[in-house]
Amino acid sequence: MQKEQKELINKHWHDLLSLTEVQSFAKLLVEKTIFTEQEVQRIFAGLDERENKRQFLKELQNKATAFNILVQWLNSIDQQKLARELAKGSSGITPFKAPIDEQDIVEPTYVLSNRFFDLAVNFDGSTTPLNIKVKLAERFLDSKEHNPHVPFYRTRSENRGKVLIINNYFFDAHTDHKTRTGSEVDEINLTHLFEQMGGWLVQKESNKTAREMKEILKKFAWNHENNRYDICFVFIMSHGSSLADQETIVYGTDGGYLKTQEIHRWFDNSHCRAFRGKPKVFIYQVCRGHELDIPTRHTEYDGRMLGAEGPPPQSPTSTSFPPPRPQLRPVDDTAVGFATMHGSKAHRDPFRGTWYIELICKNIMEYGCKLSVDDILIKVDDDLRRRMSEQGTVQTSERQLRGFNKLYLNPGIYEKNGKLHKFHDS
Repeated sequence: MQKEQKELINKHWHDLLSLTEVQSFAKLLVEKTIFTEQEVQRIFAGLDERENKRQFLKELQNKATAFNILVQWLNSIDQQKLARELAKGSSGITPFKAPIDEQDIVEPTYVLSNRFFDLAVNFDGSTTPLNIKVKLAERFLDSKEHNPHVPFYRTRSENRGKVLIINNYFFDAHTDHKTRTGSEVDEINLTHLFEQMGGWLVQKESNKTAREMKEILKKFAWNHENNRYDICFVFIMSHGSSLADQETIVYGTDGGYLKTQEIHRWFDNSHCRAFRGKPKVFIYQVCRGHELDIPTRHTEYDGRMLGAEGPPPQSPTSTSFPPPRPQLRPVDDTAVGFATMHGSKAHRDPFRGTWYIELICKNIMEYGCKLSVDDILIKVDDDLRRRMSEQGTVQTSERQLRGFNKLYLNPGIYEKNGKLHKFHDS
């Protein structure tokens, strides 16, 4: 560690010493092979917790590469101010550049000056993660008055929705998948976002194998209590790729993978009965290939025939049967958002998290009170259009709507006994 970095640690010694998560940071450094497990066990073996942390901070200064990781970790635990103080005082911190053949592109962000690709590019050198502050709604938008010509979901209950967040960032050594530095920021942002909106039950899972992911998703989808909730959100953040048939896959920490279409089947009308007729939104923050820039967009068609189940259709002249009832489609009420196009990589900032999740959080907190989810996904891609990496790479998100109506999140308010109430009045 450089002399000025050691001086910064000593300058902010009391702030670092007051952190309750220091031991978890030590475990992170073990995983990154900065410390050995034996070293950490020795340091924290004493009965005096404060003395243990003092000893850890002293030995930390002897680790050459630990300072950058310390700054990134402070950002991930919501200590952005302290992270900024350390970062701006050290000339040893440089923008993290990953090799371009890595699963994610991890580098600083440039912002295009306008959507017409003016050559003037402004560098956004901020290492400060998004500050989540949700603008709350004043009235319900899921009404015929607001949507006179399009179908919409009624999402006004006190049990607004269920959210599942699966975030894989540490991978087994044999997989050759690198640590997804900065992904913890995405998890924190999403958690704050849904907590501030009110009425959401958030389930968070980290660093799961493919088999564990499968069990978590199926249990989440098939829970009989889902019928109490208005909306279902699933966020999966990991390394990913595409198969030869353009099927997107999501990797577990063990190198095994799940196909996204397989995940969607667990939530379809045949399997997930409690969420029938209710909106289900899947967001995938994964790479879908190895290309750095895809100039054209692939359009996918997702449809499925009902098959030959049940009696054959009756003749129009027949009067022996009642009028046919609307068929329940196997795939319905589903929106899917991908961070990037088929064959392309996604960008991730080591301090601020991924471009896609950051922009989803930013637009929901600002516009969730007045725009539908499909309109928000359009705005997210418009914001992506204005971003460019240091190497000149860009990113185009993709969204797929499958029998999906207008969905409003109505943040901060709910209806009870026909009256509008606010979640955070207390």
